[in-house]
Amino acid sequence: MQYEHPLPVLFRGYNVGHFTVYLVIEEKIVVEVKAVDKIIGEHKAQVINYLSASELLVGLIINFGKQKVQTSGLEHPKLVNNTL
Repeated sequence: MQYEHPLPVLFRGYNVGHFTVYLVIEEKIVVEVKAVDKIIGEHKAQVINYLSASELLVGLIINFGKQKVQTSGLEHPKLVNNTL
């Protein structure tokens, strides 16, 4: 498990910078933690960008901003990298 993991951003095979991902588990799952009213499209887009820029397989958003913990989507609790 790695906290504040730097994730390289590749564009056409070139490293053009990096994202700082909150948590990476087993080099397969990226976890983004939020404390907001609700998870919105921009939060999902952020995790999808992490997955697209990497070879990580699954993204999970956990929101602690409400009385009840909310996960990444209304229908699906995880986001999957379909580009691999």
